[in-house]
Amino acid sequence: LDSIEVDHGHAVVGIVGAGVMQETDLIAKSTTALADAKIKLNFYNYGSSDTSILLGVNAAQAQDAVKCLYHALFE
Repeated sequence: LDSIEVDHGHAVVGIVGAGVMQETDLIAKSTTALADAKIKLNFYNYGSSDTSILLGVNAAQAQDAVKCLYHALFE
């Protein structure tokens, strides 16, 4: 078997709801908002579920990421 590495200090922030995949600019709005707020995006999972987008950020920035995404997507 191959070896694995464990990397600590990450958080997963999810955007969840019916119709997430139909919103064509949702991932662009999300990643742009995080970049503008200087929140590093470590990974994302888009397309594996019809109802969610998962964004990986540094754990220390998780609350800021949630606030940032809320403002960008819902206000």
